[in-house]
Amino acid sequence: MRSGGKKLPHLYFRQTEMSRAIGNKKASGWFDLQSANKYVVGPGSVLEDGGTYDVIDNSPIADFPEWLAYWILENADETKCKMSDFKDAPPVHPDFDFDAWCEHYEIECVGEARTASTSSRRAR
Repeated sequence: MRSGGKKLPHLYFRQTEMSRAIGNKKASGWFDLQSANKYVVGPGSVLEDGGTYDVIDNSPIADFPEWLAYWILENADETKCKMSDFKDAPPVHPDFDFDAWCEHYEIECVGEARTASTSSRRAR
């Protein structure tokens, strides 16, 4: 599909376990992967200025390629979280051991802990 505004390509893939796991990712000026809690427009959708979304390749929709998922993960902008994103999250149990959790899942952690209950470490 080609977008109605900038006439850029929109590529559609069937969801896979991997595409669901990586969620929404983008890299400014390169790509904007929208795979979680998003909607798409269909052919013939019209913008206020008259631009239309048009089919440019009527091939069957393929599964999301695993190689593309890895490329997106490698090239996406860093996701920035705000504390307000977690306003409805349950509290962390006081016995939770972040270092043990990282070690168990073989996650490299960087940064320094601010307090015993609040960590400023980032998992990679």
